[in-house]
Amino acid sequence: MPSRTTWPRAGHVWSASTRCQATLDVNLSASFYMAQAVGRVMIDAGHGRIINLASQAAVIGLDQHAAYCASKAAIVGLTHVLSLEWEPKGITVDAVSPRKSPRERAWAGEKGEKAKREIQIGRFAQPEEVAPLSAYLAGEDATTVTGTNVLIDGGFTTISETAEPECVGNCRTGELFRLRVSPARMPPGSLFLVPGHLADRC
Repeated sequence: MPSRTTWPRAGHVWSASTRCQATLDVNLSASFYMAQAVGRVMIDAGHGRIINLASQAAVIGLDQHAAYCASKAAIVGLTHVLSLEWEPKGITVDAVSPRKSPRERAWAGEKGEKAKREIQIGRFAQPEEVAPLSAYLAGEDATTVTGTNVLIDGGFTTISETAEPECVGNCRTGELFRLRVSPARMPPGSLFLVPGHLADRC
């Protein structure tokens, strides 16, 4: 039972509460209530497959997408819990997390070309490349696969460069470091709080 919902993505954290709530309702609550409904049937049958559609946004931050990222991260959390609770009932629960679809008009033109340059394989995954994974997870060959979140993002979320801390704060407590990482993953010069025991790297 694939669980897929779509909704215009909520904007930044100061978006109207109704817009944010609508995103959470459609992306998270709908999947939650659908799982409740079909779960009862699957438990009675002693068998079932649930495939939640999450997103690459479940594991990274996207600018101006506070509610959307939160809702998709919650889908992954829901997947973990349901797989734990329902595996003894013969039900597997997994999530699939694709990157942006090339068929979304919002990613046409230069915006889409820039996004593709940030993907290791240099292009978006096609829907027909995502569907076979869902078919596999729904089949009998995937009986040992449960509680997983499978990313289909062309390698975007793979950090290919080693992050090296550079102290820019209090070196004795190690409070503030700048990490040098791939610019495709996060803005250059991002600041992070780190444990004090790393202060000796300054």
